[in-house]
Amino acid sequence: MSHHIRNLTAGALFIAIVAAAVVFSGAVRFDFAASDDQSDSEIDVRVQARQTDNGRVEVRAQSRLGDSEWTTHTPDARLLPIEPELGRWYSSSTIAVSVPDAPDISDEDGYTRHFVAQAIDYYNQHGREAALDFYNTPESVEGQWYIFILDENDLVVAHLNPDRLGARGDEVTAPDGYPFGRMVNAVASPHGAWVDYPLINPVSGQAEIKHSWVVRHDGLIFGSGWYEAAPSRTHAPGAFTQSFLDRALEMYRVLGREATLEYYSSPDSLDGQWYVFIIASDGTRLAHPLLPVGVNILDGDPDPTGYHYRPDIVGIEDRGWISYIFHNPERDQLERKHTWLVRRDGLIFAAGYYVEGAYEAPDS
Repeated sequence: MSHHIRNLTAGALFIAIVAAAVVFSGAVRFDFAASDDQSDSEIDVRVQARQTDNGRVEVRAQSRLGDSEWTTHTPDARLLPIEPELGRWYSSSTIAVSVPDAPDISDEDGYTRHFVAQAIDYYNQHGREAALDFYNTPESVEGQWYIFILDENDLVVAHLNPDRLGARGDEVTAPDGYPFGRMVNAVASPHGAWVDYPLINPVSGQAEIKHSWVVRHDGLIFGSGWYEAAPSRTHAPGAFTQSFLDRALEMYRVLGREATLEYYSSPDSLDGQWYVFIIASDGTRLAHPLLPVGVNILDGDPDPTGYHYRPDIVGIEDRGWISYIFHNPERDQLERKHTWLVRRDGLIFAAGYYVEGAYEAPDS
């Protein structure tokens, strides 16, 4: 981030707190109150004044960062004359105020929130046109962090990738159709919210999990995020499977049941041997990219070894693994499948990976 942006908050605080001028009569105490709509990295300042026993007016200032407690700053020269000159501005002595440093980039969550708050501060200070101009330039990018902005019509108006400009947010998807644009729009609020989705990391060039912090401000959505490498399909297939299912749970959290069942009933959701299927608590298949829905899996046969795995799927109480022989759609053969199951709101979400090597029935 440029030094210009980093200095915005400090400059605003200095201007606000350097002088307090008060001329009034008959009042006991008053505040110039801070905004109720401050961001996490914006410093609020208020000026307080009171009338002393001898009739003079005493002033001081208070400041706070975000929702933290107020810090009081009492200047040495803080009393107005007993008979102030009409129309004259009186200034207190200056106050040294420390502005907290930005979170270190090793604190990915904290730095992301700070990065978005700085973009909103820039917008408030310089206006919409200047903010969109700046956040569509490479100079606004900090490693993996860049700002994206959607306007009142859900159009992308600022983004690292110029090809995204003008696209409708609710139509922006991952290559497999995962609707992260709709998810961003659904969670964005004035207080900010997190949303996770798969996306290409512009630094590594790899598909990773992006953790985005999005804030709705003045009719726009401001967002940025940090990337987390997904577990290796080859070296950690179990962890990858859990991460793959987490995507389904996140979509369910953000977009709800109907959208999640629709997406995971589509072949677009299939990723090689990996896919998500969703079962109702009574065993009815609600979503599957390859098999028909509306069928009760409890009516099916055991696997070729005679293991009745279907009741174990339906009977999962919280989360866990089960293993059985099943058809691998990628290699088109029966293999051992390890399935990760999570129960959520009466639904059973499941995904699994296969151990390479065709199942061979033992000689009878």
